[in-house]
Amino acid sequence: MIETGVVFDKVGNPLFWHEPPGRSGGSIPDSNDLWEFLWEHREVVAGVAHSHPGSGVPHPSQTDVQTFSAVERALGKRLLWPIVTSQQTRFFKASGEGRFDYVEDRHPPHIEPRVFLILIRELRRRSNVRAIPHLPRARLQKLKDWCVSFINS
Repeated sequence: MIETGVVFDKVGNPLFWHEPPGRSGGSIPDSNDLWEFLWEHREVVAGVAHSHPGSGVPHPSQTDVQTFSAVERALGKRLLWPIVTSQQTRFFKASGEGRFDYVEDRHPPHIEPRVFLILIRELRRRSNVRAIPHLPRARLQKLKDWCVSFINS
């Protein structure tokens, strides 16, 4: 299992998959591609999700929290920071109390659960975390299209 990241919009649609060389089960390195994407698309970026290998309750590491803070300060806006394990997804946001204070957000605004579930499934697949059965890419796209049309109807 290796860490994987994804930048998403306010509904939960994936915008950019962060899968740089050198990622492992314990870390995911920064890359110029990620920073350039975040800056160029800062108006539509709502958050960055990443996987933590294994199961159990996900919590941000000190490195995670430092990264969250640095990205938000660079972009000039607050983001949502989901962390995904094979069993759970938890959403984190800045608490406003201090530069490195992040708390769980149990009801993130604007995230469409059906769309975000598809994103989480793909994130797990790309991380080789297989708690949910693997869906072929074509079937995953068909499911996503159906969810979006259902939401918009």
